[in-house]
Amino acid sequence: MRTHAGEGAPADTRHGRHPVLVYAAGAGDPRTWGTALVEELASRGYVVVTVDHTYESPGVQFPDGSVKDAGPLMKAFEEARKNGTVPRLLQRTVDTRVADSRFVLDRLGSLPNGLSRIVDRRRVGMFGHSAGGIAAAETMYEDRRVSAGVDLDGTLEYNPEPEGTRLMPVARHGLDRPFLLMGSDRPTEPAWRSFLSHGSGWKRNLTLRGSEHQAYTDLSALLPQTGVTGEVLAQNIGTVTPARAIAAQRAYVTSFFDRWLKERDDTLLDAPSGRYPEVEFRD
Repeated sequence: MRTHAGEGAPADTRHGRHPVLVYAAGAGDPRTWGTALVEELASRGYVVVTVDHTYESPGVQFPDGSVKDAGPLMKAFEEARKNGTVPRLLQRTVDTRVADSRFVLDRLGSLPNGLSRIVDRRRVGMFGHSAGGIAAAETMYEDRRVSAGVDLDGTLEYNPEPEGTRLMPVARHGLDRPFLLMGSDRPTEPAWRSFLSHGSGWKRNLTLRGSEHQAYTDLSALLPQTGVTGEVLAQNIGTVTPARAIAAQRAYVTSFFDRWLKERDDTLLDAPSGRYPEVEFRD
């Protein structure tokens, strides 16, 4: 599948250091499942590091050539459903993702292809979809190296379905740094309401009208190319036009990180915009 990226491209060292963003995909998804958004941010002057979480991603290859798949985690979830211990497993999974993310932050000074020479480790952001958004929020809560974060439709509680119980620490206490919530078209869930009511950091709660959970993945870019229409699109992406879903995500996530990591404010996050009528501002 063709993208706008080139493998092994050397870093352009002519313009000093750049902010770095860490991206995490949803549970069971590969890091490549956010390519449309990641490439946009890279084109805007960010060094973007994408993370595959071992035993969650469909496949992670180690330096010795061995490959680990998601089989062990899938088996663990089957057992947890039978035993009624899914919340406990979800907590362990989030804890592991946070540990993975902190390890990646530790390694930003040793990126390949000259990237370590242009990374500004004082300007670090993190974003992700679903479980990746959860990881962004909780990592930011636990590690002050992350200055700004974005959660794309990820709950903030240790429950398979949001119900307002077993809230994560970040949902109970909030953050003192800027964070953006951008969700699918449903009522604001209890964990998000708790997060919004705590902490002193700048925050916004945006909804992509007519969207479903997978609208925040590359499915918005890929599914229309298969020729499917109507009900299949609505079930997976929602009624929002796929191209508009991609454009809105790119615009608002870029605006957020530009504002807080580059000190460039285009005011898009100040109020609803006629350019993106699909995006609703919520309290």
